[in-house]
Order: sequence, then structure tokens, then C-alpha cells
Amino acid sequence: MKIMIYPFDKTFLPVLQFLSQMPLGDEIVLISPRGWGLTGKEYSYGEKSYVVKSDFEKEVSKCSNIFIVNSRYPLDIKTNILPLMNNVYDKKIIISKKLSIDEKCEIRKNLNKCQILFADEANVNIPEELNEILFNFSMPVIFVAGITEETDKFKVQLELYSELCQQGYNVGMLTSRADSVLCDIPTLPDFLYDEQISIKKKIILLNQFIKKYELSTNPDILIIGIPGEVLMLSNYYIGHGGTIAHIISQAITADSVILCSMYSEIPSSSLINIGEKISEKLGSKVKYHAITNKVLDYENTEETKQVQYLTLPHEFVLKNSENYKKDNMYFTFLCKDIKRMTNAIIEDLSE
Repeated sequence: MKIMIYPFDKTFLPVLQFLSQMPLGDEIVLISPRGWGLTGKEYSYGEKSYVVKSDFEKEVSKCSNIFIVNSRYPLDIKTNILPLMNNVYDKKIIISKKLSIDEKCEIRKNLNKCQILFADEANVNIPEELNEILFNFSMPVIFVAGITEETDKFKVQLELYSELCQQGYNVGMLTSRADSVLCDIPTLPDFLYDEQISIKKKIILLNQFIKKYELSTNPDILIIGIPGEVLMLSNYYIGHGGTIAHIISQAITADSVILCSMYSEIPSSSLINIGEKISEKLGSKVKYHAITNKVLDYENTEETKQVQYLTLPHEFVLKNSENYKKDNMYFTFLCKDIKRMTNAIIEDLSE
């Protein structure tokens, strides 16, 4: 069975790398819009290689399922997605891209000839009367959080999950991105984003949701990816204001936190201080720092109200990273660092 991924860009690479590790699986077809500069590029993981294509109409007839995924670049639903889908029949369309309620209604109205599934609409029944009780948990819990968005925290989640599984652990995971449905890994429920539900009710609902997950999977360890940011960047870009991180931290307590951040020339001591502030906010200690090779573009972020960044060569970051040569600091682009962090987590939890 062939599965189409659209619109593909490097945002999807963590999922692609994870899927390439599966011994058997569906054939993945990557489609990137013309003008994004990715057509013809090849990505290889182990024995599997993927070449990016741009001809949606030609490839869609060969695919049974279509995944509409998140991307770094914005695509208008009416202009860029619906016209492509209007000639698609008898396909299953799974949408993990973040969409507004109006955009979802537009898709449902126009694509009634296909089976539509929104991956972020978790099947969670919200009772009118809720027992106000919070459960305790028996397994160790690791939060993966980002100072901002676009800090590779989803990549860290998937790679940590893979490493722990390879070492024989039964790993549970609730991710921060709906793309994980492709990996057969559940995401956090979408009621976290529902502004009609009070924060108190969200905390109780999430606690009970996680408890049901624990009872059904009985994991040795649970990884929870925290969506959004844990700190507001400025008065001009506040994201979710750190509210989702707060809700999750009140619903369940983590044994430790992995804090993902962009590369910066600030001293490592400043990053440690930021970690201490976040430890206080989350009620769980930041023990590990995962650093990307991205640099935040403050001006464009504040102007567009969306996190913008520049990507630096790995070699440049490594050459100019004396500040980050600490035992609890790891680079997200180094496989050996992810393994080193995994071993440190196992050692800490074993004490």
C-alpha cells in the first residue's frame, strides 16, 4: 500500500526516520509543492531512500491513503489543498495539519466523496458531570518541552522512544504532534486547545485520560511531549502563553524534564538559569538540555506571529559550542548524544 505525504518539508523528517526503522511498512510517497526547492531531493535512512516529488495529480492515483501534514510554510486550504483534493475519490484522507474549526468545516463540506479523519480529534468522551479526582501514577514520567516551538522536541520524543524500545523497555508515549498517528503512537487529546473548557476541567480530564492509557498499556516509562512553548518570547509573541504546559504539569508530575532550545551564543549558565525557572513552572526538574542547530529570528517571529528561524550547519554549531560542553547538554542532530542522553535517563531512574 502506498501512502502520500503532502505537503512535505523537513518538518516531517523525524516521522520519516522513525518509519524507515520499521522492518515492514507501507511505501511512502513524498510530495512537496513546486517552489519549495525540495523536488528531487533524496533522504536516506539505513537501506531506505525517499525521493521528493511534486506532481500530486500523477502520484495520487497510485496511493490509497493521503496524509495532510504540518509544514514550516503556510498553505491556504481553499487555494492550495482543496483544489488538489477535488478530483480525489475513494481515498482515505488523514489530516494531522493544525487547522482552525472553520478550516475543518470547509474540508468536510468540500471533500464528502472521501473518508476524512482529523488525527488531532482524539476520541475522548467529555462527561457533563465529572468526578473531581486526580489519580497517581506508578511509572516514571519524562516531559519533553521546548522553550519555544521549532526546537526539535518531536524529533527528541521519537528518538528517545526508539532508543528505549531498543533497550527492551515497554515505552508509553503521548506526543506533542498529531503526525505521530503515522507511527501508531497516540497524541495528547485535542480538548487541551478547547477554549470552552475550563483549565480545572482540562487538568482533571487529562489526568484521567493518562490514567486510562497507563492501565491499558502498562508502560515501564512514559514520555509526554508538551505542545507549544513553556515561556513567552516577548510581549509581541505569546503563543499559548505557556497554558498547555501548565495544564499538563498539574495533571501529572514528571520525574524529569528534557528542555529543548535553539542554538544561541549565550553562556551555558544562562541556559541553566532558564531551566531552573522552567523547573519551578512545571514542578519538575529540568535535568537534560537538548540543543538544536537552529537560531531564532526574533524580528520575523514577532512580525509574523509564528516562530521563524535560520538553520546553521552542524559543523558550525559544533565548532562554536564550547559553552554547551556540559554533561547534561546534548545536540539533537547527533545520534550519539541521543544515545548518551537515553543512558543518562536510565541511570537516573535506576537510582
